Amino acid sequence: GEPARACSEAMAKLAAERGPIDLAILAAGQAPVGSIDQISLDDIELATRINLYGPIFFIRHMARRMKDGGSIC
Repeated sequence: GEPARACSEAMAKLAAERGPIDLAILAAGQAPVGSIDQISLDDIELATRINLYGPIFFIRHMARRMKDGGSIC
């Protein structure tokens, strides 16, 4: 999908400009704000997609461009 493609393109551009990556830090997420009984299912699904798939896409694309011995934190 579009988020995976955008992530792949950003990682390719970074690797082309800076060379192999040796360290990547994943520090992002999203949470709906409000009382749990008032948060919509759409907001819960969005947060779940971002917080589950986001790190998977990030790690997958970073690992492809890391030099041997690199770390993802």
